[in-house]
Amino acid sequence: MVFLWILAGLLGLVLLLLLLPVGARVSFGQGLRVDLKIGPFAIGLVPAKEKKKKKKEPEPPAAEDAAKPEKKSKKPFPKPTFQEIKEALPFFGGLLKKTLHRVRKRIVIAPLELSVTFGSPDPSETAQWYGLANSVMWSVMPQIEERVTVRSPHIHLGMDFDSGKIEASGTVGFHFLIFDLVVIGLAAGLPILKWIKQFKKKHENDAKTDNKTEQKKPLPEVNTHNETDPADTTKENT
Repeated sequence: MVFLWILAGLLGLVLLLLLLPVGARVSFGQGLRVDLKIGPFAIGLVPAKEKKKKKKEPEPPAAEDAAKPEKKSKKPFPKPTFQEIKEALPFFGGLLKKTLHRVRKRIVIAPLELSVTFGSPDPSETAQWYGLANSVMWSVMPQIEERVTVRSPHIHLGMDFDSGKIEASGTVGFHFLIFDLVVIGLAAGLPILKWIKQFKKKHENDAKTDNKTEQKKPLPEVNTHNETDPADTTKENT
């Protein structure tokens, strides 16, 4: 009987945890600020509070550092090209559609204020990014608003051919239940991990080909013949 009471208490605790509301608010532009809210509690994640400086411990001798095994450097994530991003949009769009359908309209996005100005050294590339962003916004946003509660969205897209870089600023906030987070993780986690694995496998030979091209570069010519100065030969003849 005691075991059943303990089991019922644990199940009730798990149920309360799954129904606990969580949310976050992200502001970016001139600086990044991230606030996390769990139930009635609010936590500021970024910028982090300054910690008290600890006294520096004396550095170990160089011999001990040399004895430590060297850490293997992690390979950086390959940078996707414009064409690869364009090809991946249908996959992520369909996955987002299926995932949001599972959580219905329990996810609330408020506020949604976003301003993006596209710029690049190449004017044609700037126009490409601007056109892609507009097509994504007008095709994805209506589907998101059908499945998610979005309150007073404000999105501005623009171009600046003199900037040479993409500039973004805005504030995005959202909140939902922990149960919804579990559902999203189960529905979207495995497909996204599978896509990342395939993307890395597709680009795993990039570093090898770069190394091969560097090795195939012609070496500078070295003159192995001893060149003699004509003045020295005249001295020897005299």
